Amino acid sequence: ASSGVANVKVTQPEFDAAYLRNPAPAYPTSAKRRGIQGSVLLRVMVSEAGAARSVNIAESSGFALLDNAARDAVSRWKFI
Repeated sequence: ASSGVANVKVTQPEFDAAYLRNPAPAYPTSAKRRGIQGSVLLRVMVSEAGAARSVNIAESSGFALLDNAARDAVSRWKFI
């Protein structure tokens, strides 16, 4: 069975692209007020131009507020 994804180049992430100045996700005020914390792992498909084509939650924090804030921020990032 076909995966539906053809000619996809997979590369390892680079973590030294600080000059891109991608902002951290804004911590939701209501989550901060309620003491909600967590980590979100995202899977990002990046176009050749460096834009996020799709951003999906690979591992949820368990809180939609945090998951959505992370996904929204990363969807605006630029990648190399």
